[in-house]
Amino acid sequence: MEVTPDERRAFVAAGAGISVLDVETIQNGVVPAILDRVEIPDCAPEAMVYHQPKPDTHYLYVAGGTLGLWRVQFCPALFGATPLACEPTYYTSPSATRAVRMAIADENFKRKRCVDLCIVPDNVAAGAPLLFALFASRADSGIGASELHAFLLDANGGYAPYGPSTPLEFTAPAENHPAAAATAITADPGDPNFVYVAPGKGGILRVDISTAAFQATKVSRPECALSSCPDGEAIRDLAVVRTATQGSFLYAAAEYAGLLEYRIPAVTLPAPDPSHPSMWTAQTLTGVNRYAERVAACTSGGDYIYVAVGSQSGSAIESDTPAPHRNRGHWNGLCIDWFRHDSNSLGGVAGADQVVLLGHDGANPSLPAYVVDQHAHAKWWGSLLLRRRSPSSYRLYECTSNGATVGRQLDITDGNHPPGIAQESWTTSGTHLDFAAAVGDGLVSLVNPNLVFFGPDGPASPANTEGFAFVIEPTAGGEDLRPVLGTDRLCASAPSASAPCGEAPNPYTIGLLQSAQWVDPFVPTREWFFSGDDLLEKWQSSCQAPASACDNPCEVLWRGVPTAGEETPANSSQGYRVAAMKLDDVDRDSLPTWMKWWQMETPSDVPSARADAIPYNSAAALPMLDAVGFPLLVAGVRSGSMHGIKLFRPADIRPRGLNDFCNTNQATPGVGEVLYQTTSGYPPHSEQISHPEFEQALPQADRCVPWVECAVQGIEQKPRTWYNSQCDFFERLDQQGNPRWACVVTAGFVAASPNAPDRAMPSAPANANGPQPSTCLWDEDYGRAIIAIYDVHDAATSVAGSPMPAPQLLRYGLGPVLSTYGQTHAWAVRTKYYSATGKTYAFVSDVLGKLFVYDISSGPGDPLSMATIPDPAVAYRGNYPVLAPVATISFPADAGDGFDINLTDIEIDGDFAYCALARAGLGVVDISNPLEPQVQLILDTPGLALGLAVRSKPGGEKQLVVGDSVCGVRIYGRTGTGNP
Repeated sequence: MEVTPDERRAFVAAGAGISVLDVETIQNGVVPAILDRVEIPDCAPEAMVYHQPKPDTHYLYVAGGTLGLWRVQFCPALFGATPLACEPTYYTSPSATRAVRMAIADENFKRKRCVDLCIVPDNVAAGAPLLFALFASRADSGIGASELHAFLLDANGGYAPYGPSTPLEFTAPAENHPAAAATAITADPGDPNFVYVAPGKGGILRVDISTAAFQATKVSRPECALSSCPDGEAIRDLAVVRTATQGSFLYAAAEYAGLLEYRIPAVTLPAPDPSHPSMWTAQTLTGVNRYAERVAACTSGGDYIYVAVGSQSGSAIESDTPAPHRNRGHWNGLCIDWFRHDSNSLGGVAGADQVVLLGHDGANPSLPAYVVDQHAHAKWWGSLLLRRRSPSSYRLYECTSNGATVGRQLDITDGNHPPGIAQESWTTSGTHLDFAAAVGDGLVSLVNPNLVFFGPDGPASPANTEGFAFVIEPTAGGEDLRPVLGTDRLCASAPSASAPCGEAPNPYTIGLLQSAQWVDPFVPTREWFFSGDDLLEKWQSSCQAPASACDNPCEVLWRGVPTAGEETPANSSQGYRVAAMKLDDVDRDSLPTWMKWWQMETPSDVPSARADAIPYNSAAALPMLDAVGFPLLVAGVRSGSMHGIKLFRPADIRPRGLNDFCNTNQATPGVGEVLYQTTSGYPPHSEQISHPEFEQALPQADRCVPWVECAVQGIEQKPRTWYNSQCDFFERLDQQGNPRWACVVTAGFVAASPNAPDRAMPSAPANANGPQPSTCLWDEDYGRAIIAIYDVHDAATSVAGSPMPAPQLLRYGLGPVLSTYGQTHAWAVRTKYYSATGKTYAFVSDVLGKLFVYDISSGPGDPLSMATIPDPAVAYRGNYPVLAPVATISFPADAGDGFDINLTDIEIDGDFAYCALARAGLGVVDISNPLEPQVQLILDTPGLALGLAVRSKPGGEKQLVVGDSVCGVRIYGRTGTGNP
């Protein structure tokens, strides 16, 4: 967020756009007016700074993470007495949208990350304003340490590099962790000869810019407050203010030491003089019971200082990297935590952020700081600004990714600064909430290729609505994506999600994540979708009983289906949702003319104790159709269950759906019906276990004891070891050469605790659950990715309505041994048949940043040439060989923090595998030779590339549709014939 110096306009980044707000006249409780929205090439930029070189010239410079440094120029009409939005054509000039853009490294997927910037308006040596941009990188990343770039800005909008010929790099001091990556930069408003940089673990640096040579001196910092600090202290944010008579004060948000205050001497003498920066001492204004994350400061115009600090109850690093809702977030570890825990954490659990406004008398720095106000604000920090509006009023702007943008005003009525001020004079002036939902995976309509459906991977902000049907429209420049109005809820007349009664579940929301889809053979304009989602039931609060009729959603509540005999929703209530829509005439201004949906309980012949709470249920349709036109089979893959594959026949689903669920057309709010396994007419199904380490005890092998890394506060979370995420069908040959259908399922990782008493392992965790029974055959494979391959041909060719044969296990495949690549986690899968060799390969994503290739060919001497194992119930590791990868690609780790990127989805088209690499963007791999796949390029998307779908245009041209988190849905096309 950024605010103009005159306090009239604010700029807020939300997703792939910047909203320009009128904050001049907002009053208590009034939402700031949105004057304009500008599309930007980045997703939730790291920082922004406003610059006005001429009265009618308005620039916003943006630190765009891995997309570098760039700027937006706004039209003068936005800043007039009667503000007007800029004409759309105003933003089409490249010089207006990206005047500054830099590639720091020669490999586009290893660029350093632009994290912060500042402007020094009157530097004497330069004779013009200087723009400083801070680029972060681990010191041991292989592309160099964090570095500082400077640009000379002229009045006509030009810019030119300034400073040393080689950018100033910040290598980590010996006493600090080599992974130090810069976090913040700020200028001294009273001294244009210095800027201050927080190089991550390296404390604070004072950079002398009085000459173009630039010299950095380390500022002393207090010792970390923890008993053991192996990684040193990280400074998260900086601010400097200039008082009337007492000089400047530097404030630092320290990760573990709280808010630090330095009094900057008027004259700096050489070391070892106490006035030298290396000898400066800081006082702590807040304690270490919270984690300081953002700081902002201003003065009263005299010597009194106001300082705002944003902190959170969990460690800053933990809260800074939740995936997928942040453009720097990632999954890490076998349990797919949405954040990584800081090794120095004090044990706090990340909760609501807190903002504290302190008053401090600069003329009497020995006096303790006075708490003017403190309040909670939703977590995941974005920015914090504090401005003086008049001698008696101040405004604090808070912006977090989960808590909107809030402007709070402090009015001093008695003319006195704290401690004489009353807290009642602090008011919330206005709150602005942008639409910014995090888009995950999705698909393209089979009926209307101009419609795409992408489900969310969790909302960016809890208060946001979620609409995920998009229409592709032609524009003067090509094509554009626009949301279909109304798809954020079930029907136009239904109540909003904020209504007391809630709203019926929406088939567009999450329910289309990795769906199986097919065209209705009787109504060619109707399309069916089958996918996993939470299982909900209608509940009559007045009589405390389930609602059995299709009532108006406002007459009932929706709740998770409880376990037997309990009144609390059970995690095992995750189910499947079926939606049917007529999609031939949908545009962005209308809903489908016909839409119905229903939901059913996830089947399980041997129910799991609990199911994973994250709804990563997916489904795929077998590509072969029956005589009527239905796919022979759909396979549902369920996270949180040892029974990872569930088989259904669409021919069984359609009649049940058409007869039993409610219409949502026009003014009648529909509510899909819950269909339990115990009710009559439940579709026939079949399933198979996907985690052999958790088979029931058998004469040949005992059930293994799982080790659960991610148990929280003693809560048992065994099903988190039972991840299953995707599947793909392929054709194989039996021993007689007959074609048969098979399916490969990515089942996460082997989670048998590796501490069997007869198999001591150096890597065995100290807190493993064991001891393992000696007959557990999978504990030696702990932490290795696992896939399961099944023959589903008998189920696919069975008669609709009849009992369905169970899938027959063919093979398990494992990832590399831990000593080679460490822990691995099978997440996504696509298969490809090579006609030249007659072989089939499975391309499997390791969600921790690798691509595995498995040979799943069938025929004499091939891996799947063995007959189906006679008794799949005893298909444990000892009676057949497991498959190993025939090729592996490791994608580069993130240069900013060194952690692995995430491979979350795969699509194959021709000789190329397209890989969703989360924060690294989109990877393209040449798989023309599956034994030697080659990375062709990695295209850095603005957000987190989480899901992919291939779209075929009417003329046959292929496009790739990408779910790019809070940057929305993006379409990419090929550069030419045969090129990726």
